[in-house]
Amino acid sequence: DVSRMAITRLNDLHQNVSPESLKPRLGKVREGYVSACMAFLAEEVRKIGREGPNEMSERRIERCIALLKNLVEEFDARGQARVAASLYGGGYLLGGRKGKDLGSPITLHIKSEFRQMFMLQMRSNETLAALKRKVGEQYGKSPKILRVLIEATKELRDNDKTLADYRITDGQVVTIKIKELDTGKRTKETGPNKPFGLARKPVGVLPEPDDSIIEETPLDSLAMEAMSMLLRGMGLKARLTSILNLEAGLSSREDRDRPRSARGPKTKSQEPQHMHHPSQILSAPVHFDQLYSLLDFSPRLALCCWQLMNLLPTSPKIKNQLRSITEDVDWAALFDASLLFKLIYSLQVVEHLIYNTENGDKDVEWCRKFVALGGGQHLLKIFMSMDDKQENLGQRQCFAALLKIILALVEDNADGQLYAELFEGVDMQKLVDKLMGVISAAANNQEPSVANDSVSPSSSASNQGDLVQYAMNLLIACLLSDQTLLLHFYGYKELDEWLFGNILKTDVEKIREATVDSITRLCRRTAVQAEDDEAVAKKLGTPPSGFFLKILLTFLKRAGQFPMTCTSYFTLTRNLLLVPSSQLEPETQTSLLNELILYINTAPVFEISAEGDPDNYIIGLLDTTRAVLYKYSPVKPQCLTGGNNLIDLVYETCLFAIPTAENHGPQAPPKCKTIAARTSAFKLLTELARNYQPAFQHLLQLLHTQLDNTDVGGWSYVSAHSSRAAHGYAGLQNLGATCYMNSLLQQLYCTPRFRQGIMSVDDAKAIEDEDKAESLLYQLQVLFGNLNQTIKRSCDTSRFCRSIKDSDGHPVNIAQQMDANEFFNNLFAKLEELLKGTEEERLLQEVFGGEYCNQLIPKECPHRSERMEPFYTMGIEIKNKKDITESLKLFITGEMLQGENKYRCDICDEGRVTLKRCCVSKLPKVLMLQLKRFDFNLEQMRNVKLNDRCEFPLVLNMEEYTKEYLARQELEAANLRMSSDRDRNDKPLHPPEYYQYELVGIVVHQGVADSGHYYSFIRERKPRTAGEEPRWFEFNDTTVARFDPSRINFECFGGVEEYVDKEKGTTRTVTRTNNAYILVYQRLGDESTATKEEPQRTPSEEGDGIDGSDDESHSDDDQQPQEDSPSLTPSVSSTALTELPAKNKEPVYTGGKMTKSPSLTALLFLSKLMVQNRLRQVEADREQRKEQRRLYLEGKLENIVPDRIMKDIWDENRFFLLEKYLHDDDYLTFIWDVANLYPFSAAHPHQPPSPGKKGKKKKGDGQLPQEVVPASAYDANFETIRFTTRFMTDIASRAKTDSPMFNIWVHHLRRLYRHSPKACVWLLRWMAKDNMRRTITMVISCPLENVRKAFQTIVINAMATLIPNERQNYAEASQKYRPVLEGDSDGDSSDDDKISKKKKSSKDNAGDKSEDSHVIRYMENFIPLLRIIHSQGRNCSQYFYLLYEFALIGLPEREYIVQHEVVKECVQFYLNQGPFSPKMPSRQGKQFTLLRTRAQSPAGAGPRSAHVGSMAGMVDLVTLVVCSCDTGKEGVPPTILDEVKEHPFKLRRRDREALLDTNYLQQLVRERLVLIKTVEIIKHWSWENWKKSKEYITMICESGIAKVDHNLYKPYFSVLVELLYIEDSLQPRRLDLAMEGLLNVIKNTLRTKDTVLTCVKYVKKLGERNERVKQWLVKHKAQASEVLDHHPFVNEVQNEKPGAPSRAATFLKYHGIMG
Repeated sequence: DVSRMAITRLNDLHQNVSPESLKPRLGKVREGYVSACMAFLAEEVRKIGREGPNEMSERRIERCIALLKNLVEEFDARGQARVAASLYGGGYLLGGRKGKDLGSPITLHIKSEFRQMFMLQMRSNETLAALKRKVGEQYGKSPKILRVLIEATKELRDNDKTLADYRITDGQVVTIKIKELDTGKRTKETGPNKPFGLARKPVGVLPEPDDSIIEETPLDSLAMEAMSMLLRGMGLKARLTSILNLEAGLSSREDRDRPRSARGPKTKSQEPQHMHHPSQILSAPVHFDQLYSLLDFSPRLALCCWQLMNLLPTSPKIKNQLRSITEDVDWAALFDASLLFKLIYSLQVVEHLIYNTENGDKDVEWCRKFVALGGGQHLLKIFMSMDDKQENLGQRQCFAALLKIILALVEDNADGQLYAELFEGVDMQKLVDKLMGVISAAANNQEPSVANDSVSPSSSASNQGDLVQYAMNLLIACLLSDQTLLLHFYGYKELDEWLFGNILKTDVEKIREATVDSITRLCRRTAVQAEDDEAVAKKLGTPPSGFFLKILLTFLKRAGQFPMTCTSYFTLTRNLLLVPSSQLEPETQTSLLNELILYINTAPVFEISAEGDPDNYIIGLLDTTRAVLYKYSPVKPQCLTGGNNLIDLVYETCLFAIPTAENHGPQAPPKCKTIAARTSAFKLLTELARNYQPAFQHLLQLLHTQLDNTDVGGWSYVSAHSSRAAHGYAGLQNLGATCYMNSLLQQLYCTPRFRQGIMSVDDAKAIEDEDKAESLLYQLQVLFGNLNQTIKRSCDTSRFCRSIKDSDGHPVNIAQQMDANEFFNNLFAKLEELLKGTEEERLLQEVFGGEYCNQLIPKECPHRSERMEPFYTMGIEIKNKKDITESLKLFITGEMLQGENKYRCDICDEGRVTLKRCCVSKLPKVLMLQLKRFDFNLEQMRNVKLNDRCEFPLVLNMEEYTKEYLARQELEAANLRMSSDRDRNDKPLHPPEYYQYELVGIVVHQGVADSGHYYSFIRERKPRTAGEEPRWFEFNDTTVARFDPSRINFECFGGVEEYVDKEKGTTRTVTRTNNAYILVYQRLGDESTATKEEPQRTPSEEGDGIDGSDDESHSDDDQQPQEDSPSLTPSVSSTALTELPAKNKEPVYTGGKMTKSPSLTALLFLSKLMVQNRLRQVEADREQRKEQRRLYLEGKLENIVPDRIMKDIWDENRFFLLEKYLHDDDYLTFIWDVANLYPFSAAHPHQPPSPGKKGKKKKGDGQLPQEVVPASAYDANFETIRFTTRFMTDIASRAKTDSPMFNIWVHHLRRLYRHSPKACVWLLRWMAKDNMRRTITMVISCPLENVRKAFQTIVINAMATLIPNERQNYAEASQKYRPVLEGDSDGDSSDDDKISKKKKSSKDNAGDKSEDSHVIRYMENFIPLLRIIHSQGRNCSQYFYLLYEFALIGLPEREYIVQHEVVKECVQFYLNQGPFSPKMPSRQGKQFTLLRTRAQSPAGAGPRSAHVGSMAGMVDLVTLVVCSCDTGKEGVPPTILDEVKEHPFKLRRRDREALLDTNYLQQLVRERLVLIKTVEIIKHWSWENWKKSKEYITMICESGIAKVDHNLYKPYFSVLVELLYIEDSLQPRRLDLAMEGLLNVIKNTLRTKDTVLTCVKYVKKLGERNERVKQWLVKHKAQASEVLDHHPFVNEVQNEKPGAPSRAATFLKYHGIMG
């Protein structure tokens, strides 16, 4: 450590040269520093040469090398070395850096617009600048003008970032473009605004330096100039001063700005800065040769020196020797196998020369020359002579370098000449054996000896992986070249263990990946060769895929022992299974499948939670089973026979086995919890059901059963944020203003002794009286149990809030904020009463209870008076107090009673000067300090909050504030004790730990005195992992997040803070309104509150919650599953959920039927038996609690949750888990795959079932029959549609309905129904079942409009599919199924009228042989739903649109609507008449906002209401029907629809009467409800009908314009305009009536200026736009002028002075009435 500190200090001194005298000689100083180190190193080397190796000299050499290495790396860390290497450092090995920072080799494909694509060899840790320099060398262009882009558009700009930083991977395409150069001329001006003497560019753009300038500018200066430019671009005008203050050492700016030709000769001080880079200095021959010679020393020194040399440029001497090899080359001298690191250095130079071409491709000519001269075979001899064991990192690197070069020489050799020359005369079998040995040694030698601790394990593993990858590639190349070598490979000894070690035993992932990729490539290439050449196949005999697969299958039993590495094994097994040449015998296929099923069954539960680590073993088993079923589909029947029902096993055990109260924790089911595992399981089920109908049928049966047993829940399920967080804590829901309660309850729950004490209390009253809802103690237990066991993100506090009563017996008002301290005191007062008579009667006093001592100490007599006062919270003043120690001192200061306030001593019977004070007599185990931040301001007469800064420590000593301490201090001050007394009284009453407290919780209030928000910071009582520090968390209602305790200062102390306004340059002070209100301190080392606590954990992860243990003490062996046991993990499957009580429902007795009523005696007997059972249960619960409490107090049990509470919690958890699983994305994807397993074939269209044939009735709502239907009779397409529809109604429609996937589902369903009439029949029957329950739910009740629209379109689509074959049966079906509404005869039925159907006589039924109409049957039940909509206040939009779209299908459907008097129903519904006459809830009601309510509103009410959107469909429907019917007058009205012009329908009498009621149309006009459609209705009935025309015009003038506000005139005039445009024989009469009516209204009815002027405006505009109106006004000029020009209000406007326009004049001018 000392040497490292000295090295760092020395290098810092030489990096940060500050004295002015040294700066001109910066380069010389650095060279001298490096030379001194090298001289010292040389001296130690000579000393070793003279005296022999010794420990001290080697250690000194090692320190010298470490100093130089640190110097180079520190230079890099400042960003200077990278710039130097990128711009000037030519000759770096492989164009970059070597050593541990070199990174992995990657090949980039360089693409540009001015040259064809070429490949470039780089390293992942090389910089972007190095990439630009290399590309610039290839293109002959300056690096500064190059732009680098990836993904074609994303430009890379930071030259100092590495390729790894940009996530550039091997084989990636990189695009090069040329920058647009600045054409501006250089300016002579220099200074801070013109760095480098360039023309100024826009602010924030750093100009590119010129080569001629950079070449001679010190790098430090370049960096500082760049930073200065960037700061100016940010708006900072001041010039940045270099910390190195380099201006004095640089050449003058005038000299730098002059052209190079005009400059003087270069002096030593002007030499390029990069020459003084430490790596450049060390690369000088004198220093490099000295370092190179150290590679001959001991392995430790050689490795240290090697690491330094990796940071230096390549030696030109060695490179030239290898580049210019001749026939007389001495290979032994160039590649000396006895000198390990020198050999590695030479090999890396060779590697660089192999790819030393302009475009980065292999230099084939040099390779041929190298092989021809024997270089390749010399390397092979070295490789063959080396020992397989890689005892150190150097040997491993040497193996890797040799193999990489050999592989590079032979790969991509099209003619095979190099391969033949290289391996000529080589025993290839020995080479194969050698490669196998090297691979085995690398895989088994996990931790080779490393001579230097600077080599990280990760780099060691990387070297292992590289070595195996090169060896495997060369091995595969050899095996593919000669089939005899492959046969020899088959016979390799211990091949099984070799393969086992490479894919299972080794921990190096790269080794496993290389083995998998190589063997897969070998098997696939060999299969192709054998397919092309039969001779090859005959020679091989057993193909490699079959050979390796046979070996791999023997590993299956042992694969479970390697859960972290078995992924590679299963991947290779699947790859070989899918190779076409690997064919297993039928017996082997069956046995393999059975073995896989057995291992899936017996695999233990590994996954803890959905966010935890995946179980690679179970994933591998599932995926491999899927591959077997995909390859060998004939074995699928084996999956459903006997005890090998794979569907049940995967579906129940792996996917939907739900934890229970008895079986939860880390080993709880299901086996697949993570997304990866569940996805694999779902894919296996999909593959099993593909093209195998029995499996598909069984799978659908499970899916239907699951939907039957699922509580559907609400309409907006969101699971992403509903699950408990990974840290294991749950929040509390804020019901309105209950944050004060939540913050305190979390503090109490996190106090272990209090929590466990509460949980162990037996609330007998709540149990016996079954009054749990009213029991505060029981509800607190339930709340604590939920916080401990729930798997949800937060817990509901509503039941707890209802159990807290105020003084009047009313539940707490959840909408009213309360003081947290007040709530704490009220809660404890109630708990004190409830705990009386229990074993935990003194729980509150034991944990939180302390005692004040109120003292009266007379100064003139010894008669003291003391009174003890218990407390749970200790309130202290914080106003004007720096910290709580000052507040506590104030608390015990007291006051003097003197003068008239003297205390009268009862014994002395005289007044005495007395000190009155309060101190602490007894300290609690948990100290609650209330900071008094709320006060009453007498001046303002209101409550105020004190936001004063008040600090508090993490550790608090309370001794100074106790009674005994004050007594000792007073006696010492008085000096009145004898020595014996002093000895006796000085003995402390308690040990020092008694007074020491640590902060464990903070209740924070944010806001002001009258409003705000509470939340808590809480520290764990015990760390989650041994050896770690306890964590802090923020509990903010439902949110629980980690909290950094270093922020307590900012979050809790209060006070003020300053904010700087950067734009204005001003500073303002802001008060921190978030500050601590209650501090929770816990006594240090207190066993009862700390040591018995385990950190809170997610129940699904760590047992039963925060205490990490079960309710009963079990041994670890009992909790571990038996791996060899074939039985399933005990759990509750999805099919067993029928026993669960549905949410918000009472339990239903499902026992056997009673044949007759029980007698009174039997009832009494049963009642007595139930009471006895209840008492026994109560007694058992009590005994269990006693036992749990005893175990807890003995330290044998960490967690107490009563069984009945535990069961209720886990019932909710099970519902939640199942609901979560059904809404997860992986499940939705699975259902989509299942729905597309059997796509509809148009060649076999489905036919609807004949009504005359009676099929077997199926059980449940779409549930499959229990017995399996024969495959020949099973309609997979129909069953797919049926299940998909159920899935859409129960699952998909209740979550993520705003996503595009929901619309895709709807489109898919519509497409399926278009091709399946049979499914359409089922849909209509299913939607009509149970009194149209599903139709009401999905089309009417659903609050999500897109869901209602979706099912409306699905139903219409189904009816449109069936209608062409059913139209001929409309009349008969309508009579058969038409409902009779009770009370409909008199038209005055109530809202509760029930629908009853006409029943045919048995005779009619017996003779009925006609076809049925399922569409009419459905519509006859759908139309009466309007009365249900009205009575229950539901959405009606999709109801009307379904009828509207049904009427649009065709004329028979429209005629059906006409015949069923739908118009009358719509009008009465809208006007609340007839059967809809009872009063409805106000339109302001929350649940009825979408429903039109016909409460009479004043005429001036707003025109738009919340119901407008829902009634638009009604208006469209009525308009469609009306415009399809004849008016009863001569001629064809223009509003009649084209398709019915020849034969229009006739509107039924009651429809006509309802429609002709002007109240209906008047209300439509007033509310502007689809006004264009309303106009069509009015025009239709006004055609050649003077009576209706007169009614409508009168309605507009007298009921509309005359009564409504002037802002509502527009719709009335719009309707009037359209009426006047009707071209029939009544047009002149309508004009006279309308104009006279308008003038009369203006003259006699309107009374306000605004109404008159607005009406005048509309009349004049009417005359301008309608020629007939204009003519009428001219004809009746006198009458019109009297009203329009001379009305008093108009005259008033015209007579106003021009200088002071009145409101009316302004109004008229604005509307164009006046000029």
